[in-house]
Amino acid sequence: MQLITYLMNVSGAASGCRPNSAANTDLEATLVKRMTPEYRVAFDAWLETDPFVHPAAPAGPGVMPQYKNPELEQAAKLNTTATATFDEGTTARETGEKYVRDTVLFAMVLFLVAIAQRMKDRNLRTSVNLIAAILAGYAIFSVGATTPTLNPAGTGPWPTRCQVLRAGSSAPAALTDPAAAASTPNN
Repeated sequence: MQLITYLMNVSGAASGCRPNSAANTDLEATLVKRMTPEYRVAFDAWLETDPFVHPAAPAGPGVMPQYKNPELEQAAKLNTTATATFDEGTTARETGEKYVRDTVLFAMVLFLVAIAQRMKDRNLRTSVNLIAAILAGYAIFSVGATTPTLNPAGTGPWPTRCQVLRAGSSAPAALTDPAAAASTPNN
């Protein structure tokens, strides 16, 4: 839609303002009437520069500082939102991959314990159970490090991990100031 609007504005300015079309005022009025209000402001400012006489005049209304395209501004805001959403999705994917890894580690622990039960040699059985215990400890530690905070909505006095990461290196007041944490309502 933006491209169509831009092309209509440009074609209207180009064909309606040629020096040889001065006799066809109806065509010029129709084309100017079809311009968007934002482009019309820039078009009028461009005509004030007398572009058909002065070669140093701007190339067209689209390069005038008066031209503000609201769709480009909205696109910039949407791009910022999309970037934030993409970053959250990347974080969620990484968390999911960690949970899958931890699940495989727990399955390996169960497998090693089951195999150790079938072994007749006590030293071998103890060694396999020790390996299983070490893997279980690592998996439990990994799950603890992967688990998100218990405040997913960010409604309590303590911010979520994502809020802390978005804040950058400076922690929110609730993390550093107990008085700020106590004054924040808990939902």
